[in-house]
Amino acid sequence: RVSLSALQSILEAIRIELTARRLVGVFATVTPAQIDLTTGDDLRGGDTRLRLLVVTGMVTQLRTLASGDRIAAEERINHPVHQRIRDRSPIRPAGAADGDRRDLVNKPALDAYLLRLSRHPNRRVEAALSSSRTPGGVTLDYLVAEGNPLQLYVQASNTGTEQTGDWRQRFGLVRSHLTDRDDLLSLDFITSAFDETNAFIGSYETRAGDDDRERWRVFGSWNEYTASDLGFPGRNFTGSSWDAGGEYILNVLQSNAWFVDLLAGARWQHVDVDNQVVLVSGAADFVLPQIGLRAERTTDEAVTRGLVRLEWQPGWVSVDDQDLNSLGRLFPDDDWLTLQWDLGHSFYLEPVLDPAAWQDPTTAESSTLAHEVALAFRGQYAFNDARLIPQSEGVAGGFYSVRGYPQSVAAGDTLLTGTVEYRYHLPRDFAIQPEPAQTPLFGQAFRWAPQHVYGRPDWDLVLRGFVDVAHVINNDRLSFETDDTLVGAGIGVELLIGGFQVRVDWGFALHDLQDESVTAGSSQIHLLGSFFF
Repeated sequence: RVSLSALQSILEAIRIELTARRLVGVFATVTPAQIDLTTGDDLRGGDTRLRLLVVTGMVTQLRTLASGDRIAAEERINHPVHQRIRDRSPIRPAGAADGDRRDLVNKPALDAYLLRLSRHPNRRVEAALSSSRTPGGVTLDYLVAEGNPLQLYVQASNTGTEQTGDWRQRFGLVRSHLTDRDDLLSLDFITSAFDETNAFIGSYETRAGDDDRERWRVFGSWNEYTASDLGFPGRNFTGSSWDAGGEYILNVLQSNAWFVDLLAGARWQHVDVDNQVVLVSGAADFVLPQIGLRAERTTDEAVTRGLVRLEWQPGWVSVDDQDLNSLGRLFPDDDWLTLQWDLGHSFYLEPVLDPAAWQDPTTAESSTLAHEVALAFRGQYAFNDARLIPQSEGVAGGFYSVRGYPQSVAAGDTLLTGTVEYRYHLPRDFAIQPEPAQTPLFGQAFRWAPQHVYGRPDWDLVLRGFVDVAHVINNDRLSFETDDTLVGAGIGVELLIGGFQVRVDWGFALHDLQDESVTAGSSQIHLLGSFFF
């Protein structure tokens, strides 16, 4: 007889070793002709040799299966636009055109490929393994989910200033896969009732050559503004500006879900200003090179994003001092260097506070993602005490900065902004409803509650509490300039259902501004409404 426990230990050790070598679907056993695994009887007679049978899945078929609005249902299998996904798969049937043996399922290589494909904002790719018609073979399916390539939206928010009107309207277009090169076109028009403040913003990004890790982007904008839009509510000048530039993007590191990109580019900026108080008009052109790093990590439980960038106006680009002074601020430097950053991290509390209970699918009440914390730190630093032109200063106050203060109420060469926010996603805490068809909406099945453990409803109602802080610093400060600290706190609610989004935040100012334009205890209600179609 053979000790079954010893034999099972040997087989398990083999499985663990091959799994550690990044293979998936490993199975080890003995041949039934030698050992009866039920009784442990040794059937080899006098033979002392023991044959072990080690099986691992080998991919014999590779497919792409499309879902979503981009590809018609009848064309979902192996659509031509997904040929590149199949061609560049790190796992493929033996005998593929490149001659390499890649039919063993290497899980880390597969996971890395899926994460890289899913970086596109309108695409999510997963993998599924199933038995193929070939004995011992496996079919690898790439499940490619893509939304409508064309998305239009309209938005209204009270993010304007007192001088130009409280309300801003935004009309946008996003077109993905315009040329089937994983490209993205974005166009926006922002206005204040088509009156004093208007802006156009556009960008286009695509692959550089045949390498997924190299991309390039071109961008441009035009806007007209008043002094209050730049953080100078007490001054009286108007102007317009346009810029155009390009950027090269290289993915220099991928570690599991972490991606680090190198960014290098430049933009040309033209500024026109009409100072109505001193009856002076001016114009200037600037060339602003940029270099930076961008990092991101996205999982179901947390999202981390960071951008750090240097931007400078080189000294060899000559700008007349008189023109500089006419741009809305006295004595700005003709060359400068700024460090700009935008860091954010959001995570759900359930996997952090009680990971064991969250990972247990039998306890639906603790296996939710309803309680979220979001942290953000943004700003810029002007080196060498440089005084910047108003169009390059950091601006604080308002919906996207410090809630509870008027929009763009303070500005400075150096800006520090931080946010801590708690979000409670109410519908995700509802009891599981396995049959969403019982609650139809507009004639279609609708998930008012999660359909299964870890699932998400088709809508969201977010209750939030927040604290925002900002500090602005004016270099070589003049007598009428102030360095201000803004502290705001408040509550908010946000509804997302279908293509509709409505958000209301009520913020309270907790710190006076030095010019007494805002006092502690005052409040602002910030409103945002969007419709995507």
